[in-house]
Amino acid sequence: MTYCAQCGSQVPDGAAFCPKCGKPAASPVVPTTKKRSKGLLIVLGCGILLFLVFVVGIIAALLVPNFLDALQKSRQKRAMVEMQRIGQTVEAYKAEHEYAPAATDMAGLAAALGPDYASVIPRLDPWQHPYRYACWQESPSEKGCDHYRIASAGRDGKFEQLDLKAYEPAEFDTIQYDRDIVFGDGAFIVQPRRIK
Repeated sequence: MTYCAQCGSQVPDGAAFCPKCGKPAASPVVPTTKKRSKGLLIVLGCGILLFLVFVVGIIAALLVPNFLDALQKSRQKRAMVEMQRIGQTVEAYKAEHEYAPAATDMAGLAAALGPDYASVIPRLDPWQHPYRYACWQESPSEKGCDHYRIASAGRDGKFEQLDLKAYEPAEFDTIQYDRDIVFGDGAFIVQPRRIK
């Protein structure tokens, strides 16, 4: 069954003119099933698109926080590895000279260690904040610094103590990314709690 393209009336099969408006039936005649199927396809396509956006949103809501958490944990671990490596270098210097390098910052530490170590001593932690270094002498019988500390301020870049000597041994939850990490005298003073 077909319909007139001009007035929409039903045109009998094989008729040359529309019985209602008299226009030639040879003009384009549009079957109703095609109009309906095209509209149905548009609605169905929009529904599928909305469903896909919804699914992608849920997946992103689940994965993005986990990715950011993993990124912070990896920075925390990298800071600990770098600080331990710096500490090993300071310990080697201390074994050779009987005291820690006298310096008040990382640039001074690199200079005190000599040109062989200057390029391998990182100045910035994984969060791109400066590491801190300090040494001091407690025993009057020592030739120089008998204690030292290396510290990272963590994600926020704000140190909890002004004086590196003030840090007491402590552990904190690994998800506390703003906490300071402190290495000194061959071991970590303040560090994330190890998972057992």
